Amino acid sequence: MTKSSSHRHGVTDEHPVVETAEDARVYLFVCAQWIKEVHAALEGAPSLRHLELHGFQACCGEPAVSCEEVRRRTAAIPGDAPAVWLGGDCLAALGDARSEVEAVAGELDRHVEIAHMRECVHMLEDPSWVEAQLKRGVHLCTPSWLDHWQALPPECDPRNPGVNGERLADAKTELVLLDTGRDAHAEIKLDALAERLERPVAT
Repeated sequence: MTKSSSHRHGVTDEHPVVETAEDARVYLFVCAQWIKEVHAALEGAPSLRHLELHGFQACCGEPAVSCEEVRRRTAAIPGDAPAVWLGGDCLAALGDARSEVEAVAGELDRHVEIAHMRECVHMLEDPSWVEAQLKRGVHLCTPSWLDHWQALPPECDPRNPGVNGERLADAKTELVLLDTGRDAHAEIKLDALAERLERPVAT
């Protein structure tokens, strides 16, 4: 196996400090696979310090996040600050259920927004860069994804075709580490995964 090289995403301290007026705060919900990486991105952007992160269970759309989960999780946060749910396949169904989301927002008397993205990695990197890598036939892996993929539902197991495994089902698919600096052992974990899946690591 060739020695992996990684794409480094600039980060700073390990834990973000959110110091902002209550009336300016926005609650940002992201899945557990991405929470460490989004923490890192917020640390490097002082203008985003008003965002307070909350995680939800990774599901990769199997099953998709429901309006009831949005209502329950958002209602658990005190106050009336806006809540934004950010994700990919997990939120795709909610993108077509705007009236239901608006009903939840009305019930909670707060703004609730579903920000659905084509690729979750767009949270961290420019979409054009991401698309260029995907066209090369690579699968982008973050440190958090390397920690969580074995706990995902069988439909999302990277060894099988499906939501997450679609690209990895191709024997030519290469793995690339999107290094956020959160885990000093991330490259070792990537090499171990590549060996297990019998996939090459991009250099």
